Amino acid sequence: MLNFSQFAAILLLAPWAGSAADRFDRRKLVLVMQVGSSAISAVLALLAFLGQAGAAVVIFASLLLGVLSAFSSPAQMALVVSLVAPRDIPTAVSLNSMRRSSCPV
Repeated sequence: MLNFSQFAAILLLAPWAGSAADRFDRRKLVLVMQVGSSAISAVLALLAFLGQAGAAVVIFASLLLGVLSAFSSPAQMALVVSLVAPRDIPTAVSLNSMRRSSCPV
């Protein structure tokens, strides 16, 4: 259930997330999504420390992290082209794809 809540958001929001990566400044989009993910993780850590992180809270946090990841991932992938020299783009894209396949979030 936990994995489903995270990856269902990514699957369902992919068309809108890709569109957002094309319409908005990718660096700002990635920054906002990463700050949001950090905030959600910090709140979840605090709730766990206080003993208040029940199953529903963890699943809801996972869903929120999935939504943020859905919007962050296309922008991160699109940024690769602007971060490396043109001659290194095929290598950078390959390395980025390898990292994505081994770490889903």
